[in-house]
Amino acid sequence: MSEVKAVILAGGLGTRLRPLTYTIPKPMLPLGDKPLLERIITDLKDQGFKDVVVSCSYLARMIETYFGDGSWLGVKISYVKTDRPLGTAGQLKPIKNLVNGTFITIYGDVYAKINYRDLLEYHRRTGAIATMVLRKIKQTIRFGVIEVDDHGRVRKWQEKPELEFRVNVGVYVFEPKIFSYILNGVDSMDRVFREMIEKGEKVYGYEFTGEVHDIGDMASYEEAVKKFTKELGEM
Repeated sequence: MSEVKAVILAGGLGTRLRPLTYTIPKPMLPLGDKPLLERIITDLKDQGFKDVVVSCSYLARMIETYFGDGSWLGVKISYVKTDRPLGTAGQLKPIKNLVNGTFITIYGDVYAKINYRDLLEYHRRTGAIATMVLRKIKQTIRFGVIEVDDHGRVRKWQEKPELEFRVNVGVYVFEPKIFSYILNGVDSMDRVFREMIEKGEKVYGYEFTGEVHDIGDMASYEEAVKKFTKELGEM
């Protein structure tokens, strides 16, 4: 684990969390008594990671000032800074020269209690170029869902059906080949994955059932804050 680098993508503007993110970068928003980014890095350190790269842009100086070289957390932190946010994949491209083997990538607005050793073993066992962490969610459709045939005749009526999906958590394992698929400048992870799939690359999903907090919007952040605030009250 100590030989595998962890890359945290922390360059977004956090527009869905304004006004909170006008003065604080999204990964630095507090969850309980720690910023989200500190929780991510602490989990990585506790599982044996020694080398962390933070790819940042918006309010990057605040992140670098808080963490410094990472020695106080027991890790080495390097920073790659861009002059503007480049999207989920574009923000990854500048770290190309800092990795020379398998590496973990984590979105800076996601806190997931993942067993990274198990994830890495799965990735290596499949021989994948990219492995994404997935979780199942269930969602109830608010309407009656009607199926018709080619002639318009109604064949099935499902009233408010519950559907199950696998969704992307925002945690990945990559091989360096991933960089050949990322465009220079702004690029998105979904576009990169679609291209890799179309070209027959080995792309796998690792199903995860543990704790996940995605603070990408205000409702999700408020839910996470309640959880971690409750924990503080029980100490």
